[in-house]
Amino acid sequence: RNGRPPPPILPTWRLNERHYGMLQGLDKRDTLEKWPDPAALREWRLSFAGRPPPMAADHPFYSRSPERLAALRAANADGEPLRDEDVPLTESIADCVSRVRPFWENELLPALLDGSNCLVVGHANGLRALVACVQQNVDDESLPSLGLPNGLPLIYELEPDGSVRYPSEGRCYVPPLQAYYLGDACLVFNALDQDRSGALSRDELLDVCRASFDSIDGDGDGQVAAEELAAACGDELLRDADTNGDGLVNFLEYMAWWNRQKRGAAGTSLKSFDQ
Repeated sequence: RNGRPPPPILPTWRLNERHYGMLQGLDKRDTLEKWPDPAALREWRLSFAGRPPPMAADHPFYSRSPERLAALRAANADGEPLRDEDVPLTESIADCVSRVRPFWENELLPALLDGSNCLVVGHANGLRALVACVQQNVDDESLPSLGLPNGLPLIYELEPDGSVRYPSEGRCYVPPLQAYYLGDACLVFNALDQDRSGALSRDELLDVCRASFDSIDGDGDGQVAAEELAAACGDELLRDADTNGDGLVNFLEYMAWWNRQKRGAAGTSLKSFDQ
């Protein structure tokens, strides 16, 4: 538009989503409920270094099949060459950070320091890994549950030396990020997050119910009866919104939950481990 050429699009396999090994493609909710070793599953999903068992060659989505490798190389034809060993069979968040760091150091950071404005589009764990590269003070153990909502622009501003400029006046931040979100959702979340922890507790979620009086008033009488409030708030609301099972609702979970309320849909949009 306006006679300007479109910006270049540069693909990179280094921003691929985390590989969940033998869990790849499984339904997230069903697996959380039925996996025989919940402690191991939690370690694989929510720790920095935990890796699921690797994908075997007979897995229906085997990552190193000739067809899959050919498709990956075709998608990255204009980017960094992809070797067989670059395609993982399982990954931890720590592995994702190691995979993403060369992209940050060798491509993205030099472009930013050269004065470019760059829009990075990727998947949740690839972007979490990029956050760890950009913002050195993010704790490793908090990284797996760091909430990054889909489709909501998150903006880092850098100083000339490459360090993060933080804070910028009038911008909305969700701890521990030193990047700000566009739109009003961040402002609403922060109003609920009274302790500024970056996640909502059960008690803080009660304010969501109070702010959503009309949707809670199931019988339409203009009053919230005790049974209606109990059905909508507290533990039930936490169970619905807390998809990673850590007892808190981060910004990603809050946005997914809120979007479901607007659609009037049941269930979760976080369908599988590789989404």
